[in-house]
Amino acid sequence: MSTVGQRVSLLGTWHEEMGYPNPTQDSLVKTVLKGARSRYRKAPKKAVPLSRDHLVRIVQACDDAIVAAAQLDDPKQSLAQTRSAGRDKAFFLLGFWCAFRSDELVNLRWEYLTFGEGRDAKTGRPIRTLEVFLPASKGDRGAEGRSWTLHEMPELCPVTALFDWRAAMMADEGPVFVKVGRWGHASDAPLHINSVLELMKRAIARTGIEATGFSTHSLRRGFANHAIDRNTDVRDLMDWVKWKDIRSAVAYLEANQRLANSLAEIDQDMLPTVSVLEPVRLRSEDQGAPIVAAPSSDRTLILNVRIEKNNGAVPDRAVQLIRQDIERGVLAKLKLVKKDGPEFHFMSPVDLDSAEFADWAEDLIHEIVETVDDAACWCEPELWRTMGHQEYGREWMGPSIGWAPSEE
Repeated sequence: MSTVGQRVSLLGTWHEEMGYPNPTQDSLVKTVLKGARSRYRKAPKKAVPLSRDHLVRIVQACDDAIVAAAQLDDPKQSLAQTRSAGRDKAFFLLGFWCAFRSDELVNLRWEYLTFGEGRDAKTGRPIRTLEVFLPASKGDRGAEGRSWTLHEMPELCPVTALFDWRAAMMADEGPVFVKVGRWGHASDAPLHINSVLELMKRAIARTGIEATGFSTHSLRRGFANHAIDRNTDVRDLMDWVKWKDIRSAVAYLEANQRLANSLAEIDQDMLPTVSVLEPVRLRSEDQGAPIVAAPSSDRTLILNVRIEKNNGAVPDRAVQLIRQDIERGVLAKLKLVKKDGPEFHFMSPVDLDSAEFADWAEDLIHEIVETVDDAACWCEPELWRTMGHQEYGREWMGPSIGWAPSEE
């Protein structure tokens, strides 16, 4: 199904670039694809993330190889081992901290790197800096170019590794990562894209780590999981890795219930607390326990959004990330009263009895459904108002899509 999805995306892009209507946005096409995904989708094969612990061992192995090379009697063998280890060290460190794809590393040139000096913001001590510019990349469809700025780090430092690699190569132009021959000769051509996986697995295997399952995407996935494990805000991660939507983030992250809970706590702390109206406790005649109703207002609505995964291949934390995307995207423009589990209490921007309300509500729910559906999850939002049936404290406004105001 991933191949089908890629082909459909290409067809849609071609139609848009040629000035034609995009047929892939037709409701019938979306329905067919949704049914096919539900019936035929299998758990995708994902690369094993290269963790920080893996990176520590790989860098240590490279450093050990450089030290051992200095002890070799044959100067050509010594040069070859020194250059190969220095290249691999810079390759892994830059690829990890910038979350680069293999083709981005292969196509990187010295002309795209700016080596500089600065001062540490906290200590004021002088530090080395590195700005990396990519004139083109997979997500940069407009070919506008993207930049990353790195400062010296106390350990696992890509800046130091690139400074050392440039000194070893004595180069200011040409490809950064090149093939090194058995006698230390460095090629003028970049590494071939098909040789990257072999380079990575060979470096990983030297550390004693089982290389099976790692791929050229392991660096990118490893950095994404490392960032989330350190409680990095997802929006900051998306900006650094250059992801445009939450679906890309979900695809790279590992399922981990502890991290999902951590993210949920961060999301809760970051949500604005707006005290607009005090809630009212109601008691029905049939029930002894009081019911907490939303604040009494002619424009207060309750949106219930319960999100479920379509299949077991979707990470547990995906639900948390999608909910965060809904809160900060779809619901960001609304005036939040309070949040209660899957429910959001907010003020409607239009009068609930007006003719505009039906269209506004349908657009809101449709946007939520699309956001969840695109991330391989499922939900059927419900919209309630706080006026009406006082014994329950709320009144159902209808199903998610296709709601129309009562004619009564």
